Amino acid sequence: MEFWQRLERHLEEQRRAVPGGPQGWRPERLILRDWWHWRDQEFGFAHGRLALTGQNAGGKSSLLALTIPVLLDGRTEPARLDPAQSRDRFLHYYLLGADGAEAGNPDAFRYEARTGYIALEFYHTVEQRFLTIGMGVTASRSNPRRIVDWWGFLLLKGQRLGRDFDVRGADDTCLGRREFARLLGDGGIVVTEKSEYQRLVNDHLFGFQGDDFDALIAMLLQARRPKLGEQAGPDKVCDLLRRSLPGISPDRLSRVGEVVNNIEEYRRNLADVTAKAEAVGRVDAALYALAEVLVQEAAGQYLSVQGQLGHVVGKLKEARESLLDADEGLAALEEQRQKRDQEQAALKAEVEELRQSEGVDLQERLQEAKEKAAEAIRRVADLEERLAAERKRLEQVEGDQRRVAEDFAHRRRALADEIESLARAAEGLGWHGAARELREAGQAIVVLAVDDPPEVLEGAGPDPGLALEAEDLQRGFARAAEARRALDEADRAFAMAQTRIEELRKDFGRAADALEAAKDQADDAREDLIRQLSHWQEQSPALAPGDMDVARLAARVRDLDAPPAGGVHELVEPIAELAARRKEQFAARVDAAEQGRRVAQLRVDGLKERLAEIEADPGDPPRSEVRARARRSLPDRLRPLFRWARFRPDVPPDVQARVEAAVLEAGWLDLLVFPEGDDGAGGAWAGAPVDARLQPRPVAGPSLLTVLEPEPDAPPAVAAALASIGWGEGSGDRWVAPDGRWRNGVAEGQVGPWVEGEAGYLGEENRRRRRERRLREVGEALRHVQDTLAQAEAERQAAEAAIQAVDAELKALQRLSWQRLFDALGTVRLRAEEAQRAQERVEAEKPKLAKAEAVLHDRTVAFHRAAADLPGAAELTYEGLVQRRHEFADLGRKIGALTAPAEALVRLAESYRSLVAHLQHGRQIMAGLERDHELARRNHAAAAAAVETLERQLADPDVRARQQRLERALSRLRDLEEEERASQKRRGGLETQRDTARERIAEYEPQEAELRRDLARRLEVVRERLRLHPLLAPHLQALDQEGSVNIMHRLARLVDAADLEEVKRQRLGELNQVVYAEQDTLRDYVPTWNREHTSLSFQYDRVPVTATQLRERLELRAREYAELMEEEQRKLYEDIIYEGILDELRRLIRAARDFTRRTNEKLKGLQLSDGEQLSLRLSMLPPDRMPGARIAHELEQMEQGSRWLDDEKRAVLLSTIKEEVERVREEARASGEEIGYQEAVARALDYRNWFEYELLSRMPGASAAVPIRTRGFGRRSTSAKAWALAVPVLAGVAARYDASPRSDLPRLVALDEAFAGFDTNNQENYLAFLSQLGFCWIITTPDELPYSQSLSAAMTYRLSLEGNLHTAFPILWNGSVAWEPLEALAPPADGGSEP
Repeated sequence: MEFWQRLERHLEEQRRAVPGGPQGWRPERLILRDWWHWRDQEFGFAHGRLALTGQNAGGKSSLLALTIPVLLDGRTEPARLDPAQSRDRFLHYYLLGADGAEAGNPDAFRYEARTGYIALEFYHTVEQRFLTIGMGVTASRSNPRRIVDWWGFLLLKGQRLGRDFDVRGADDTCLGRREFARLLGDGGIVVTEKSEYQRLVNDHLFGFQGDDFDALIAMLLQARRPKLGEQAGPDKVCDLLRRSLPGISPDRLSRVGEVVNNIEEYRRNLADVTAKAEAVGRVDAALYALAEVLVQEAAGQYLSVQGQLGHVVGKLKEARESLLDADEGLAALEEQRQKRDQEQAALKAEVEELRQSEGVDLQERLQEAKEKAAEAIRRVADLEERLAAERKRLEQVEGDQRRVAEDFAHRRRALADEIESLARAAEGLGWHGAARELREAGQAIVVLAVDDPPEVLEGAGPDPGLALEAEDLQRGFARAAEARRALDEADRAFAMAQTRIEELRKDFGRAADALEAAKDQADDAREDLIRQLSHWQEQSPALAPGDMDVARLAARVRDLDAPPAGGVHELVEPIAELAARRKEQFAARVDAAEQGRRVAQLRVDGLKERLAEIEADPGDPPRSEVRARARRSLPDRLRPLFRWARFRPDVPPDVQARVEAAVLEAGWLDLLVFPEGDDGAGGAWAGAPVDARLQPRPVAGPSLLTVLEPEPDAPPAVAAALASIGWGEGSGDRWVAPDGRWRNGVAEGQVGPWVEGEAGYLGEENRRRRRERRLREVGEALRHVQDTLAQAEAERQAAEAAIQAVDAELKALQRLSWQRLFDALGTVRLRAEEAQRAQERVEAEKPKLAKAEAVLHDRTVAFHRAAADLPGAAELTYEGLVQRRHEFADLGRKIGALTAPAEALVRLAESYRSLVAHLQHGRQIMAGLERDHELARRNHAAAAAAVETLERQLADPDVRARQQRLERALSRLRDLEEEERASQKRRGGLETQRDTARERIAEYEPQEAELRRDLARRLEVVRERLRLHPLLAPHLQALDQEGSVNIMHRLARLVDAADLEEVKRQRLGELNQVVYAEQDTLRDYVPTWNREHTSLSFQYDRVPVTATQLRERLELRAREYAELMEEEQRKLYEDIIYEGILDELRRLIRAARDFTRRTNEKLKGLQLSDGEQLSLRLSMLPPDRMPGARIAHELEQMEQGSRWLDDEKRAVLLSTIKEEVERVREEARASGEEIGYQEAVARALDYRNWFEYELLSRMPGASAAVPIRTRGFGRRSTSAKAWALAVPVLAGVAARYDASPRSDLPRLVALDEAFAGFDTNNQENYLAFLSQLGFCWIITTPDELPYSQSLSAAMTYRLSLEGNLHTAFPILWNGSVAWEPLEALAPPADGGSEP
């Protein structure tokens, strides 16, 4: 092993000696300690480049995956450990070996426990310092999760693992986390949170802001896929790029998770309460249905009694009225009798007198003869009537005979059908013997005839003993039902005992869960406090605690198991000491800033004075003190040359500047020019004292008039003055050259090399510009110094504020949720005690459960014994047994009732025989009547002749008159006798009526009293049953208000049923079924039957309530949960998504477009061999193609952030989000997937699904780029396809690195099977492209690298794995030669000794 370490050190020296390569941070070594098959292994990088070669199963891809990006963010999920992103790679395998490895086999890769390290060392080429990142892992097979501990670390002070120190302890095994942290001391950072590790790696190496580092990691994962150049096609690559875009930050979605958890909890509570309300509703409906029947039954009974009472009252009224009529009739008859007796006595005296007269007997004889004749007529008529009646009677007997025969046949069929129906019913009830006997009886009935002998008829019909047997079965089912009821009670008692112990167990489980939850809350509080510490660190720029300071404080928090005696102050004491040091530093800054402020104030004052001078300056060139005094009182028309002349328009600015400077240096610029003449003799200025003047003396040749001209108002002398100075060298002893040289007599010079700026004296416009330029420069200087003053003041104030901020940040640290952690630790202790008590209650309940189980067993045996001989009884419920009992009772009654129709058949046969006899007798009577009729006709003729003779004798008038008086008296006497007879008959009837009425009154009056009492009882029953359900209350109110006359008939028609008793049994059974089905749901509300088993009451908050009241309260709770859920949804959409995530989405979309732009810039610098230019296009999907895309379209129309939208646009946007979330859920359900609300929100707001990438190609000469489609892509050459698929991804990685503000970050990339699809020439070009992008890389390939001079340096290791022996043979490419150090150490070919 020492040999390999010495070899690596030697190779490191060789690698470092090769010039060139990427600058800034670049990887130097990959270090492994007790990792996989290696004990101490290093893989060096040359210029940040490492290639792992060798055949398959050599471990190349695994090493690649363990390095990038695992060592950048510390995430070790199985998919991260495999470039192909399979989920069957686990971190513990690299320390312990496979789970199936044979224990005790020395050749097997298997460890029981092991600690290992993997690290990546970086070197900064400019600052020449080292930095190492890595992770340590402890694993053990005794731990169910295998991984016992994980930690990430950074070596920040240049220590080198394997050079300056190592991680092995005295026992030669790797150090654990605590020992390693003590070993590092303050030379590094050790963390156990992977997010913190990722943050530290980013801060120290990459410097990304926001989520750019996460986006880089995602892009590296996509680039790491095996055989990047042989992906499925451009669509696959575009999908890789799309999925590499960063999603919404977890911090944003964590708030969504919290609210969604509340929503889901409310949704579960709502579903639970709704289910209970619906269950109570079903019970309530069944109770109402039963109550309706019970009310109708009671109302029917009331009406029946009321009908009986009405009948009795009517009869009683009739009897009383009959009695009254009889008494009145008897009194009237007595009065009539007395009057009739008086009249009768007078008539008898008159008759006696008339009978003493002569010839009176003729009349009597005539009367007798007439009576005989009338009697003869009546006799004839009577016989004719009797003959007709007898004929009719005979016809009627014959008809009766036919009807009896038909009735017999009908009743026989009906009886046979009834017997068959009962046989089927018996068969259906399992009473097969009875069914057989009934069918036999039915068959005998079918063949009966009406004229069969009586013994045949009387022997037909079923055995009456079947009815008795049915009664026995009925009683048996009654006993079985009672046994079943007892069994059900025992079952319910056992179920309640089970429920009780289950509840207690649940209580224990809840207590245990609460204990675990308390522990979790304590852990959460601890981790939350640690996160708060991290956040506090970020939010404490003034105090600026270091990572080690916070890490030590976090470690103290993690080790905390009870509140410290000194409270929070004891824990944060090191931070308080740091705060004191920071305040001293800021106090020093206050002093320095005050000093800088005073200096800046002095400069401000000076510049203000300078600005005032420039504003007051007339624009004259620099003058001596003497000339300045001389010029103070000059007349206006006496001006120096620079105020009379200006440059011609075509003179370039640089020439103007040199000429003006030369004229100034030669002394001509500020000389006065007299307007009236050369010498001023005789002019206005004669004798005027002047300090210096220009005497015009024109030169021969070009003069300054070539480049200068007089001002428009200048006198002619100005032109002469300008003509006095030559233009160009050689014009006498006074000239100025364009390059800035000049001569004035004996003096000459040049200004060209030093002239800066523009001309500022000659010409009014130049003077104006010079003045403005000077004002601007001084103003800018003043503003700069004022900014410096303000900065110094701000620094002083900032330092003073920082001192206050340090105090505030220290207080903020002390205000973190320390008490929450302390409370959580106390809660853990309380929950542990509660869990112990809950377990004790479970143990105490177990004997009760055993007793209930024994009772259940006994009653189960008793039930099966009672049901043993009853058909089908063992499988029936209590309600079924009761029903079966009723069915057997009904069947027994119907079998017993068969006797009556059978006897009716016998009676019909007897009637038939009797009619036959009557018919024979009637025919004999008919013959006798016909003989008597003939004799009566002859007697009538003789009587008629006698009457005729007597009537002739009575023709005498006197006889006739006396006879008439006698006839009238006799007639009246006969009438009176008839009236007397009628009166006697009437009296007898009235007396009978009176006696009968008295008897009926005596009979009906007690009945009336009893029926009225029964009617009152029935009315109370109706009232009681109307109180069974609140929905019947209106009927009760109407009964009280309207009385029973109208309401009872309505109550008797509540249910439309022919057999109310059957409906009652059915609804009672339905109620029992519903209660039984919902017993688990309603157990918490203690359903209790009333005494009649017709109604249920419940307990709600320990108060008895009806089913309707319970349902209403549960529905109220459901509405409250719905409102809470609606409020949480409002919070989710408005407070979280709308107020935070939408702007985040807009930012991410802008970042995605910016990433696409940067990637295209990278691609623009690469042209393929045929001149093809690749690019990417990011397009928004139509709203109908992808759920959530409508949100993107709405966001695109937002010109400002979401906080600035008006109410209408805000409502539209929120509505769109809600609809898209529901659309996600609906599509998931349609595909058979059930997702939660949080997942639906996450999917709907995943903006990456709203867009698609297209890979574009532009060939030379093409007017525009066109999409590369998967269809037709196969026609490209293999290398062309590989380029098109790999290059965009690598350009995307480069673009991700460009997002960092740092220029010295390591531009890492890992490529598995890098050259798949590339031919040899294109492999070299591929490596050149990686170098062009500035990448440091780790690549795997089965073959050697395509070395070329375009590759400045690279390190290759040829890997081999045989059994547990993992070897790595190094090759160094130094830009020109591939050097294999092991070959140099190989033995000579002649077989000499090994070196």
